[in-house]
Amino acid sequence: MNFKKFALTLPVLLCFAACSSVNDGDDDEVLYRYDDDGSRYSPATLGGSIEYLPTMKSEKLRVVKVDSKLNPKDSFEIAADSVYSYSYTSRDYISYYNDFYVGSNDYEVPYVKLVLVFPLNKKSKMEFSQYVRISNRNSNIRLNLYGALAAGRIETLMREKNYSFNDAETTAYEELKKSLRQSFDMTNRFNANTIKYGIESYNDVWPYLILRHEISDSVFYRDFKEYRDVFARNGKVDASIEVRAADAFFSTFEVPSDSEYVYLFKSISRDTAAGLYAMNLNFFKEVYDLDTYGLDYEVMKKDSTTDYSVVINDRSSEYYGRSFAYEYVRGASVYTGWRVQSKEEDSLGLCRYHSQKYTEHGKASYLCRENTRKWEKLTERDSILKYKLGECSSYSFAYVLSYKDTLLVCHHKDYNYFWEKVEKVKKDSLEDFEAVSIEGAERFGICDVNIGEKKKLDSLYVQCYAKRWMVIDSLSYYIGSCTYNNRNAIEKLPSGEYYKCTSDGWAPISVPSGHGDDCWNWNASVYKKYDGKYYYCDGQAWKESPEESVYAPVLNDDPCDESHESDVKTYGDESFVCRKVAGDYYVWLLNKESKEK
Repeated sequence: MNFKKFALTLPVLLCFAACSSVNDGDDDEVLYRYDDDGSRYSPATLGGSIEYLPTMKSEKLRVVKVDSKLNPKDSFEIAADSVYSYSYTSRDYISYYNDFYVGSNDYEVPYVKLVLVFPLNKKSKMEFSQYVRISNRNSNIRLNLYGALAAGRIETLMREKNYSFNDAETTAYEELKKSLRQSFDMTNRFNANTIKYGIESYNDVWPYLILRHEISDSVFYRDFKEYRDVFARNGKVDASIEVRAADAFFSTFEVPSDSEYVYLFKSISRDTAAGLYAMNLNFFKEVYDLDTYGLDYEVMKKDSTTDYSVVINDRSSEYYGRSFAYEYVRGASVYTGWRVQSKEEDSLGLCRYHSQKYTEHGKASYLCRENTRKWEKLTERDSILKYKLGECSSYSFAYVLSYKDTLLVCHHKDYNYFWEKVEKVKKDSLEDFEAVSIEGAERFGICDVNIGEKKKLDSLYVQCYAKRWMVIDSLSYYIGSCTYNNRNAIEKLPSGEYYKCTSDGWAPISVPSGHGDDCWNWNASVYKKYDGKYYYCDGQAWKESPEESVYAPVLNDDPCDESHESDVKTYGDESFVCRKVAGDYYVWLLNKESKEK
C-alpha cells in the first residue's frame, strides 16, 4: 500500500511524515502520523485493562476506527481468547483486571472507539463503547463504565457543538461527575481498592447502583442505554432515575440469620460478590436527600440507650416513610453501622441487636429479645408479666404494678415468687412490708414515675421508692433522708427544731447552729436572738437565756461592731463596753470598773 498517496487526503490539521522500509524485497512505505502537539500517534498498538465488575466477563473487544467527527470508518474484533483475564484476592482487598492487547494499526485521527461486548442472554449481547485518545504510548488504557456513559455525550459535543475531542472529553466527564454526584477524575479511572472486603466504599460501584445492576443484566443494560442516551442529549439526567435506583438497592437489604459473625445488615443480591453488601448511608443520603443534620457519630457511639434513625421523606420513593436505623456496639465493628429498619420496627419501634425491651401495640404484647433484632409476639401470661413488669424475685418482692387496669403485686409462697392480683393477698391491717406497699398503691397510685414522693398513710409515713411504698420515720418524711450525699446539711422541722445530717444520721442542734452560728470558747459571751428568744454561747454550746439574764444593751439592740468598738453604755448601776472577742465577733461585756463601783 502507498501510504504517501493516502496521506494527501487527510485533514490538514494533522501533521504526518513518512519513512521507507524494505521488508523481503517489498517496496512498502510506512506512514507516521502526528497530532497537533507534535506527538506521533500512528501506527499504534493499544493495551490496557477492562475494569468492570468482576462478575462481568467480556467476550470480545471491537476496535472501531473513526474520522474527525467520530463517524465509523472500519472496524475489527479481538476474539475472546485474545482478551486475558486475571484476578487477585486477599483479605485486604479484591481487585480485578481483564487485560487486552491490539497489535499495530494505522489510525486516521488520534482517538479510537473501543466497544466491549458482554453476554446478555443466548440471543443478545451487551455493548459498551468508549472513546480513548491515542498517543505514542497506549499500554495503560482503562475501559470502564464511566467511559461508556460519557461516550454518547462526547459524540454530541463534537458533532453538534464542534468541540475538539479534548474539550468534548473534558466537558463530558465533568458533566458526568456532577450527574453521578462524584468528585474524582473519572477519565480512564477505576480504583479496584474501593471494592473492599467489608468496607463501605461506593465510588466505583456507584454507577452500578444507579443502573440497578444488582437486579439483573437485562435491567442493568436497559438502564445503561437510557442513562447514556439522556445524558448524551442533555449532559444530565432526571433525579427520578436515582430514586428508582435507590429503591431497588434498598429492597435488597435483609438481615441474615445464618450466623452472628456476619454483618447484621447487608444487601442480599448478586453484587455481594463484589463486596457490595455493607450499607453506606451516604448513597441514600445523596439520592433521598436524607436529613442527618445534628447526627454526631462520636456521641452516637457513646450513647447505648438512644435509638437513632433517619426517615425517607422523598415522596417519589416507594419507600417513603421508611427508616434507616443505626446500631453501635463498642469494640464490635461487625455489629456497627446503618441498616434498614423493618416494617415491623416502623410500627413497634427499633429493635436493636444488643438490647432487650418490651412494647405493646393494640392489644398485643411484643418482646425485642437480645441478639435477635426481631420483635417476638408474646402470648403466655407469665411471659407477658415477666417482660412488662419485670421478673418477680426476692429483689422485687412487694413491687405493685398495673397490667390491663389490674394491680398486681410481686408475692411469694414458700419463697416461690410470682405476680398475683392484690385482692388475693391484701390484708386488713398494715402489719407488714407487703401490706404497706399494696395499700400505698391503692391510695396514692403505683410507684413508678413518682419516685421520692412522700405521703401519710394513717399513722404511718410512707415514701415511693423502687416501685414500692415503704414506711419511713417522721424525720425522713419532713426533711428527707440523711445520706453521704447531703452530709452536714441542716434542715428545720415544721415545729421549729433544727437537725443536722451526721455520719450517725439526723442529730438535733440548737436554733443558732441551725442558722449557721457556731459556739466555741473564742466567741463565748455572744448573744443571738431568733424568733423572739435569746441564746447565749457559754464557750461550749448555745443555751436559751431568759430575758432577765440578758445584758441591757443586747435587749435594747444597741449596735456593737467595728465602728462601735469601746463604746460604753450605762443602764442603772451597770456599765457595758463593746469589745472585739475573736474574728469578727463584737459583744457587750460588763464593764469591770462599773462592777467594782
